[in-house]
Amino acid sequence: MSLLAPVLEYSILNALLSQEIATADVDPKTLSQLGQAFHSAINKLEAQAEKWDIAGAALFVTQVLGIDQGRVKEYLAHVAKHATANARDVHAMLQQRESLLKISNEIQKQLGEGNLDLSRISAIAAGGSKASNLETVEAKLKDGAPPDPAGPRIKSLPGLSGVTNGLFGMWVIGGVPAVGKSTLALQIAIDVSGFSGIPTLYYDAENGEGVSLNRVVKSVGLDKARKLGTRLFLRESLSTLTRDLRVVKPPALVVVDSIQKISTFGDDRREGLNAWIRRLEALKKNDGYSVLLLSEIPRDKYTGNLGLDMFKETGALEYAADSAFGLVDREPFVAVQCVKNRHYEHKGQVALLERARSFWFKEADSGMAG
Repeated sequence: MSLLAPVLEYSILNALLSQEIATADVDPKTLSQLGQAFHSAINKLEAQAEKWDIAGAALFVTQVLGIDQGRVKEYLAHVAKHATANARDVHAMLQQRESLLKISNEIQKQLGEGNLDLSRISAIAAGGSKASNLETVEAKLKDGAPPDPAGPRIKSLPGLSGVTNGLFGMWVIGGVPAVGKSTLALQIAIDVSGFSGIPTLYYDAENGEGVSLNRVVKSVGLDKARKLGTRLFLRESLSTLTRDLRVVKPPALVVVDSIQKISTFGDDRREGLNAWIRRLEALKKNDGYSVLLLSEIPRDKYTGNLGLDMFKETGALEYAADSAFGLVDREPFVAVQCVKNRHYEHKGQVALLERARSFWFKEADSGMAG
């Protein structure tokens, strides 16, 4: 296999060093000498200890493999400038020999223009692949119609769950600060993992594991938290997502609180967020996960009606979401406004929530406290 274009190698190494992807995802033969050195260093470090960092990998490359420190420093500077949340997907595309040359040429062209468009790269790769298992609609329907879109049920919030037939695909929840977004997300995570037995990965980039654990206990009590939390995993950073998904297989739920708190690399913050959204969207499209994202909203949306344009910093959420909700403070209640419901007809106010206890809602109309 040919060597990767430099810009792609930098993106792949950025993902490797950020632990977004694993060395097993990358063929070292496609890397330069320095890329192979870091690939080897990461393999060695992971074999010796579970935790490692970029500094440790660089130290291994210089002190153990004997590569000049100046070269390593310059290489890492390039790596730091190139990041994409779906580097693994791009690398898999590059393994298609028929599209390798076209992709490399496109990358060099885009690099010259100063704009790396991953969607264009994906389209070129898809165009070079051969169709297989092509079936007519008649053949696909020979055993009857497929079931309606459905996801894990939220038993403590039956009204909200019912309007979308469970947490199917990607849900996005937005609202002003302190309206209850995190409370609702954590309740859904506890509910789905505990009552429905669906493994749940909960990424809280703002509060951290200790605060999240404290809130779980305040939500349901210590004894119940221990029992219901056997399939709930609390994480502080999406940097471990790829490794976590190797352990937590679908059907499962991935919760991110919040999308704006995700760390991104490079100068284009918006593009970094959009890349993460595409990565998470791929989980629900191709891998069978349900995804729940929380989003902040800009100040000019703090008053007035909420709509699909309420999500801060990125418009990608409007298109990626199967269901989108806005939380509105109507003391002592929190109104849930459905602004997008791709698969079902229910929109507008779909639930009215009130606090049942710390970090736990009940539906005011059903009176169900969970």
